[in-house]
Amino acid sequence: MGLIYSHRAPDWPNYTWDRTTFSADLAAVHFRLGQLVVAMAALGIEARQETVLSVLGRMS
Repeated sequence: MGLIYSHRAPDWPNYTWDRTTFSADLAAVHFRLGQLVVAMAALGIEARQETVLSVLGRMS
């Protein structure tokens, strides 16, 4: 089954999940987020703003 919005799932809102199936991925994302926060903090304000604008531009 492909990815769908949770509110469109047939068992919405009575679905359950097994947290062990995604806990390792979630931990990895959390760790990478911490690395990103530290790296961004090391930048000056101008470089940080340019980086944020660059990322936001790629998302649209």
